[in-house]
Amino acid sequence: MHDFSPKYFSGCINKNKEELYNNSEWIEFLTAVEKAKSPEDLEDIFEIDFLYEMAIDYLTGAFNHIYNIHNYYMYKQPNGKWIYLSHDFDYDFGKEDTYLYSSFDNKADNNNLTKLFLLTDSTRFEKILKEVVSKVFNPATLYPYIDEIKKYIKPYVILDKIPDTNGNYPGNINTVGVDVNFSLEQWDNGMLTLNLLIMDIVD
Repeated sequence: MHDFSPKYFSGCINKNKEELYNNSEWIEFLTAVEKAKSPEDLEDIFEIDFLYEMAIDYLTGAFNHIYNIHNYYMYKQPNGKWIYLSHDFDYDFGKEDTYLYSSFDNKADNNNLTKLFLLTDSTRFEKILKEVVSKVFNPATLYPYIDEIKKYIKPYVILDKIPDTNGNYPGNINTVGVDVNFSLEQWDNGMLTLNLLIMDIVD
């Protein structure tokens, strides 16, 4: 979805089969985004919690979602408000260093929605960013949680490294692509790297 402008409405597909070719509500939303002068202009039709996702994207160096006009859904809830839902997180946590260490204003300038919420008036976003760092994205909170998750999933990671009688690994469907069967040692080291990365970002 390029620029969140009504002229690009066809960049998204209505997942409701009964309304597959009805784009009227989507165009109405895009028109409102294009005309909005401040985030407050959209509060009645768009979930402002969007800024929490933007804060997480910023802290994890995620660029392959709305900043890259990719990997997200816009869903109109029964309450009439649209909500942003991102997916596909393989380019988060420093996959691209350029985005991990850049300021949010360098990322937000490519579409009307992020420009409106992050650049027109960044006060609310900066407040939410501080809240996320204070309550969630800090070593004191995250390290114990990461260790807990690691302990829980490690037995399954070990099983994932055991090939069957044909030499195939569980769940590995890309047999002709890049070899991604990392060793258990690499997995352990990756978890350590994640902890160091979090400390680096917070500092």
